[in-house]
Amino acid sequence: MIRRAKLADLEQIEKLSAASVSAAHWPIEVYASMLRGEGPARMLLVAENSLRSLVGVLVVLCQAEEWELENIVVAADERQKGIGRELISKLVAEANAGGAEKILLEVRVSNSPAIRLYQSCGFEIWSTRKSYYSNPLEDAIVMIKKIGKSALEIS
Repeated sequence: MIRRAKLADLEQIEKLSAASVSAAHWPIEVYASMLRGEGPARMLLVAENSLRSLVGVLVVLCQAEEWELENIVVAADERQKGIGRELISKLVAEANAGGAEKILLEVRVSNSPAIRLYQSCGFEIWSTRKSYYSNPLEDAIVMIKKIGKSALEIS
């Protein structure tokens, strides 16, 4: 089940993110401030298994017509089961409802599984950011998915 995160999910969100090498590793206080609505508008979505344990989390920055997927994590033992795709599908639905016209994201050039997932969800490669990531230093691929009225525009 995909749903919006709540404060009671904080420990599981932090553990899930900490267990993923490629995820953003924000302190639990940062997640708490996001859920309290402090700072820029963000939405946190979580995927829950039948035991009500969190197996996925997605963080998106919601800025008018342009939303940015900042973090997505699926538990290692739950990957390849469609959870990432479900989280992204819910994100797209929420972004459409929120009036967004596009969703952007950055991904390490070496993260082929994530790139394939994003492409299968309709994201396209838009540009490259040189030396965007550190530890290790690596380029980022910027991907975009047009939604809402911008998806209807003829290029």
